[in-house]
Amino acid sequence: MAAHNVQRLTSMASQSCLVCVYLLFMQLLLAFAARPGNAYRAIPERLTPHEDVYTVNPAFSSRSVFETGITQVVACDKLAERLAVPAGHRVKLDRTEEYKAAAEKYYMGLVEDPELHVKLTGSWETLVGPDMDSFVHILEFENYTGYDRSMDLIRSSKHMENYKALLPFINSRWSQLCQEFAFFPSAPPHNEGGIFELRSYTLKPGSLLEWENAWRVGIEARAKVIAPVGAWFSQVGRLHVVHHMWQYKDLNQRKLMREKAWSQQGWPETVVKTARLADIMDASILTPLSFSPLK
Repeated sequence: MAAHNVQRLTSMASQSCLVCVYLLFMQLLLAFAARPGNAYRAIPERLTPHEDVYTVNPAFSSRSVFETGITQVVACDKLAERLAVPAGHRVKLDRTEEYKAAAEKYYMGLVEDPELHVKLTGSWETLVGPDMDSFVHILEFENYTGYDRSMDLIRSSKHMENYKALLPFINSRWSQLCQEFAFFPSAPPHNEGGIFELRSYTLKPGSLLEWENAWRVGIEARAKVIAPVGAWFSQVGRLHVVHHMWQYKDLNQRKLMREKAWSQQGWPETVVKTARLADIMDASILTPLSFSPLK
């Protein structure tokens, strides 16, 4: 019995020592973390909304994500209401020329109608990418109210007839409602020639702010080589999707510019940080249609 008690006391003493060692270790760790200039910080008594969930770009550090919403933080401040509406049409292989003529009639009709207040950012045909025999059009509306109003007008006007004229040439369709990132509004209409690259990333849910924070830093480095035409994130449709578009003289210039970007400080780090946030990545090479404002 005495031997059993001694063994029990020895076990309890060992456990107490382990607890003491653990507490001492935690005190040392917190003291180390709290030292000025340390890469780690002691856990504050109460986390702010930013620290609790996201690492937010310093430009927005005074704004609460929970008060303003993620969209207001990420979207362009002056144009936070403006909607970009990309739409994709997968066209029957033997009807592409007929489709192009019908698409020009429909989209130019929308732009030229003063009642609609609609802008056409651009229209493109896919040359290389996951969706061949497809076309991409990006319309721009003032806000959600403007979108609703314009769509109501379109449904009850001659524009619907023009839209129905497109349908015999289309196999399938998709669309999204998107907004611009604050760090890069879309380029104005121009005619510089060449090809366009549309890159689309399906992000892990909840990672949009982290992606924006990393890419915002990297785009400053990338823009020293070549600047994007536009950058958008989805609000309705396929969610957690980021698009950005680039313009090059040709595929060889694309290759050279992308290689040169890797030599810019900040860009390689951005690629590493953003790649781990994406589940799916797509790149399509596009050519502008004759009526596209962006060429």
